[in-house]
Amino acid sequence: MKLSNIILGSFCALFIIYVFGVAAEIRYRGEERIPSYLDNRVANYSEDCKSDYRIIHDLPAFKILKINKVSGVAKIKFDPKAQNQFLVYAERQEKLPEMEYHVSGDTLFIDKLDKEGLCDQFTIELTETPQQIIADSMKINLINSSAGLKRLNLKGSNTTFQLLTVNNSIGSIDSLTVNLNNNSSIHSQSMVLIDHLEGKAWNNSQMLLGNAKAESAQVEIYGQSQVMINDKFFDSADASEKIIYQKSKQ
Repeated sequence: MKLSNIILGSFCALFIIYVFGVAAEIRYRGEERIPSYLDNRVANYSEDCKSDYRIIHDLPAFKILKINKVSGVAKIKFDPKAQNQFLVYAERQEKLPEMEYHVSGDTLFIDKLDKEGLCDQFTIELTETPQQIIADSMKINLINSSAGLKRLNLKGSNTTFQLLTVNNSIGSIDSLTVNLNNNSSIHSQSMVLIDHLEGKAWNNSQMLLGNAKAESAQVEIYGQSQVMINDKFFDSADASEKIIYQKSKQ
């Protein structure tokens, strides 16, 4: 074999190895940087987790709903045909949990359950969205069963919100405000069309709305937090870095 052929063959082999190495590096870095739409903080409310024993509380009038750590997972369902109620199932009649709550001004506080509900979960059904939902150390599934929501204002600390629709249909929200702090997150499992999105993600929080589209947006990201919206991904990896994502209506 001629020396030139040997040199050419060696060069081709090295080039192929280099290409595969670059591809592997790109794949590795891509997996490291881009998060999934749903992470291990998300917990789905189980519709099959029911029994013959349940207790229903009619809720008083309120404008702001505040929930602390009273259960593992909650479902808040918005339905114009529903009544404002709190529902929880139990394994046996004697294990039916009683809910403790109080009202201060316009705010309804869900304080605690004296026993754990079946599957450590409960349901709240509302005819319309309150002015604000504030949650601490909860996993909350928000289900829109109507054609759309006019507004949704969420504030969470160490809390995960998940946006869902009935039968995974396309949902819509005119105004979505989200303020996340202390390892909180929000996700959109269903396709959601948002007219205007605003809010903050800070202290290692995530706003992963990969299945949502916002016509306009004003979002602040800082404190090692991440935001995904409109096929764009922002990561304030530096704790002192602050990123502002803005989008105007076309």
